[in-house]
Amino acid sequence: MNFSSSPPPSLHPLPPSSSHDLSKIMTTVFLALAFVLGFPGNLFVVWTVLCCVARRSVTCLLVLNLAMADALVLLTTPFFMRYAAGGQGWEFGMAFCKLVHYLCGVNMYASIFLITTMSLDRFLAVSRPFLSKHLRTKRALLKILLVIWSLAFLFAIPMLVYRRVFTKGGLFYCILFHNDPKHMIFQYLMGDHRWVPDSLHHYPILLFIHLLEIEKHHV
Repeated sequence: MNFSSSPPPSLHPLPPSSSHDLSKIMTTVFLALAFVLGFPGNLFVVWTVLCCVARRSVTCLLVLNLAMADALVLLTTPFFMRYAAGGQGWEFGMAFCKLVHYLCGVNMYASIFLITTMSLDRFLAVSRPFLSKHLRTKRALLKILLVIWSLAFLFAIPMLVYRRVFTKGGLFYCILFHNDPKHMIFQYLMGDHRWVPDSLHHYPILLFIHLLEIEKHHV
């Protein structure tokens, strides 16, 4: 396997054996449940929209894309299950180390943008029904979806750049590595940790929309 020749970062020591084993078990069970329940569920949504819905509304197409994004990231769960439960470190090489985290990043951004778009659509439908009817066309939605997916694939690129495989104690680990502290700041601002884009972009927009909806109903 072809791994980075850069000096490995310091890896944190493992917790005591009992707590570490419990953590592995809980992580594996959680991932298994997410895959067993979530992947078929999202595929069912995709199948229902594509095969059973003749006239697909804007909301229906947004839900379809959200289900596709979730199904995409759930495909990576077997790799993380093996990583967590196998006790053999990362066994899938550098390419899959980067790919699975990149797919997680794509899902994160796509989900945020899609849910935000659904909220904006709801806001327009409630507060500006005539304008909403004029704007809610299939052509406009396709353009919006193209922008959403393009931005998701673009913003997730740092996942490809900063994920490396290093060895310690005879085992390989797929971890973050930054040659420069500025790179770390840049990646965190781009949202490698989920709370950054959620808190800075997603929730304030949703809160603002719902507050406007409440004010609209009170007027």
